[in-house]
Amino acid sequence: MSSSFLVVAYIYMKFRLCKSLIKEKCLALCIRTPYNYPCSIEGHYLPHVEDQKDLGITISEDLKLSKHIQAITRKVSQPIGMIERCFTNRSPTVIRQLYCGLVRSILETNSPVWNPWLKKDIELLDKVQLHCERLYSQSLTLQPLELRRRKADMRETYKFLRGYYKTDAGTLFSLDTRPSRGHSLKLSKELTRTEIRQQFFGNRVVNAWSELHEATVMAPSLDIFKHRLELSDNYT
Repeated sequence: MSSSFLVVAYIYMKFRLCKSLIKEKCLALCIRTPYNYPCSIEGHYLPHVEDQKDLGITISEDLKLSKHIQAITRKVSQPIGMIERCFTNRSPTVIRQLYCGLVRSILETNSPVWNPWLKKDIELLDKVQLHCERLYSQSLTLQPLELRRRKADMRETYKFLRGYYKTDAGTLFSLDTRPSRGHSLKLSKELTRTEIRQQFFGNRVVNAWSELHEATVMAPSLDIFKHRLELSDNYT
């Protein structure tokens, strides 16, 4: 069954369960399939779109993240311009506080969902941070965004495996039961042929998670896990 039919079937099910759903606000987004047939709900034909923003994340037909990256980089141009115009005191402390509060918070929102893998998308995000570093006339070093996204992936993995969410961790991960070196919570990677599937959260984090130490993954609380992660190799 094509993905677009699955989307319409899901919307229709939600419509039957919740009569307050407004059919006129529904759209048809065909995931990696050509749009060559109309989709409708009870006689109302859904307009076709190439991308749609949902819960703050722009989803496109090809499931790539370039449009979302472009959207958030455009969004942060306003606070960056405000910093340049309104703040004459550009000490390292001031620039760091303004950047972390007004710019980086936008660049990192829900990053485990849209963590980029294409070089052009990673460089586009890095250019924003580099521009903010240059607001200070002397050297200002900020933690790389790619490193912070990797830490966010590890925190979310820990929370899933430790039952912080109601979602069953088995829907995302499967433990590696083969005898091997490493800690006792090593994950196995799903065999896939497509690059996009390889970059899904459940596959993307497997290698990085398996490289952590036993004391880190078995931390009794999230705060202790964060502290031990900061001390781990490749996360300092």
